[in-house]
Amino acid sequence: MEKSFLLGLILALLIATGFFINAYLDISSGKYRGDDYYISDEVWYATASRNLLSELFNYNVRYVRDGYAYATLVFPSKEYLKSNLSEIGECLSSLGGSIVRSNYTTTGDKIPVLWVKVPQSNISRLKYCDDVEKIRTGFEYPSKSGIYDYLNLEHPPLGKYLMMLSMILLGDKPISWRIPGLIEAFFMIIIVYLAGNRMLNPFWGVIASLSLALDPMFKAMSMVAMLDIHLAFFTSLAILLVIYDRPLAASIAAWLAFSVKFSGLFVVLAIYLYLRVYRREKVASSLIKSLVPALVYPLVSLPLIIHFGLRRWIQENLSAIAWHTTSRGSGPVPSPPWGWFFNVAPMALHYNPDLIARVNLVSYSIVFLFTIMLLPALIERRRDYIPMLFVASIVLGYTGVFMKGNRTLYSFYAVQLSPAVALSFSSALFYLTIRERELDRYLSSGWRRIFGALLGREEIPLPGELSFLRVFLDMDRRSLALIIAAITSVFSSLALYYMALLPQSPAVLLGLEDYGLSNVLTQYLGQISSEMWVRGLIYSSLILLSSLIFSLDSGELARKLEYMPILALIFLSGYDWTLLSLALALDGLLFISRERRLVGSLLVGLASALNPLNLALSITIISRRRKKDLLALLLGLLILSPIKGFFNWPKDVIGGILWPLMGLYSVLIGTLAAGVIVVLLSRRGYEESVLAMGLFLLVAGGRPSWALIPLSVMLIAGASASTSIMELFAVIPALTWTVPSMISGPLFKCNPSGPTSPCSDPFISMVILSILLIYWGARRHAEKSLL
Repeated sequence: MEKSFLLGLILALLIATGFFINAYLDISSGKYRGDDYYISDEVWYATASRNLLSELFNYNVRYVRDGYAYATLVFPSKEYLKSNLSEIGECLSSLGGSIVRSNYTTTGDKIPVLWVKVPQSNISRLKYCDDVEKIRTGFEYPSKSGIYDYLNLEHPPLGKYLMMLSMILLGDKPISWRIPGLIEAFFMIIIVYLAGNRMLNPFWGVIASLSLALDPMFKAMSMVAMLDIHLAFFTSLAILLVIYDRPLAASIAAWLAFSVKFSGLFVVLAIYLYLRVYRREKVASSLIKSLVPALVYPLVSLPLIIHFGLRRWIQENLSAIAWHTTSRGSGPVPSPPWGWFFNVAPMALHYNPDLIARVNLVSYSIVFLFTIMLLPALIERRRDYIPMLFVASIVLGYTGVFMKGNRTLYSFYAVQLSPAVALSFSSALFYLTIRERELDRYLSSGWRRIFGALLGREEIPLPGELSFLRVFLDMDRRSLALIIAAITSVFSSLALYYMALLPQSPAVLLGLEDYGLSNVLTQYLGQISSEMWVRGLIYSSLILLSSLIFSLDSGELARKLEYMPILALIFLSGYDWTLLSLALALDGLLFISRERRLVGSLLVGLASALNPLNLALSITIISRRRKKDLLALLLGLLILSPIKGFFNWPKDVIGGILWPLMGLYSVLIGTLAAGVIVVLLSRRGYEESVLAMGLFLLVAGGRPSWALIPLSVMLIAGASASTSIMELFAVIPALTWTVPSMISGPLFKCNPSGPTSPCSDPFISMVILSILLIYWGARRHAEKSLL
């Protein structure tokens, strides 16, 4: 055995020992009392472990102090307990005991229990006291409804088994619940060293161990009796075994993680990807090696299956999965998975002294960036990317849960990432200090190879699961580039939306009144299903399809494509139905250009029924003065958008310059003014459309997302990259919607009442954007007239 390895191992042991002693002294000092001595969610897991021992194994834990054994007595009702309290006290006195805590009926959830003590020899005689329904020996319970029967069946049992074992060996007291997590934390620091040594060398293994020990999230979660530290332990075992190329053993460790919490499934996903990418194994073999060890879970759950029966056990698991994919009620401030890396809404486990589930911002933020930057290392099957593969798999798994409908994810879930982050941080530092040239290669030629493959220039062998991408790789480069940009923008906007950075959208506020057909679509979307994820999936699919149509049509309509409003797409495409209306309008223009005018006119009419700005695109129809085309336009506009729908103007509109004076009448004036420009200047060009839209937005106002329509029309007309200045003014209203004085407050010393106030950032930026659109449209029209 190499001396460097032994020296590194000794250092890792010293780090682990120092961490253990420090954490043990902290947690055993008594300063973290929590709620009835329970810290945060310990109230559920420690009590469930105690109850499971009694229900499943008929073992009653003991909490003994000064020769007295303690127990919780459960009575029929609060009223019974209050009226018979003196008789119960006399019964306890006759056994040589007394009531320790009697305020359960007045605090917390007001439950009918007492915590009592009697000499150890008399603990079995408590059942003779008046009408005791249930006796739970051991430490006192928190005042939570039904806590003395709670079994925590929404989570698998392995983490609770570890607490139960500690209760049996050390007695039922807070330090006993927490010791298993501290022991696992000690071994995780060693495991990370062994993995880092195998991945790079002993030095970087020590760096990984030190990084883990200095992670405040890791320390905080190792000190409390919750399930997540046990989940992190088995996750670290799986990472170690994968780095040692023992995929079957790693898969067993992953399913042990699953037997603690269902999010262990994300570790199974990482192992499957390892088999497919690193070992190049076939789908069948990879599935067998990653899924067959799932037999571990029913074996671990065998006591539950015997106690409840197989059918009840299966039903409990199905209910648990449904519970995990839906949001809970009020509670701590949630944090989305991508927010964990930047300490978005860190959860407080304990106050005074504070124990906060927050990450090391340096290591986690660097790992976030390097997991993306070093993606070419995955293609080259570099072993030092394996921890980042686990980071990506776990984060993507939680993101899937988030998108499925569970918005109540919390920062402390990030402890499952802690061993992978420690190793990834060590790997990132290794590249920054030792292999800087290789890092440059990945950032240049590595990513160039990836984009080259996407653009059809290079051949990268695709796993069977990704063979559908071949259709995209066979496209011409310009169309593919547009599609990639559109897809990226849509998913980015949806992610931003779910983080509540964007204002109101049908995806969340389904009761919002919209204009015309938008209102109809919003109502139908709300009636499709009560499940948020179903509505979100349908809405996202429509927006994604619209973005693809937009990309392809704009590429075909523009003779020379120099610019795409990607920034506006990112912030506005997931906002409302604007992108769908624009896709219909562009398709309509495409049909008209191919002399299929009736269909094209109908589509432009439907697009206008979704968004009135699209009426300005009717110049190509009006200029020909064909009655059939005009009727098709009106048919599309009116069938699904009655005239009265025009007056259902959304209340959250950013008003134009006439809005403060005239309200809804400014909408009519804006429509008439835009219509006059279309009629007078109709020359089958796009410049007049932009001019009309700018005038409409200036006079009547609109939503921030509507700015996407004139920007896209400018793109088709051949606008240059300087249009990004207008794009900035289009995005500002969305960014400043909830804080409308972000810019105007310091500049103009005003305090706007909301985004519709003339002094607000959204109002000012929309006015400036409208003036710029009018200027651009008028200038381009004049240039055409002089030619």
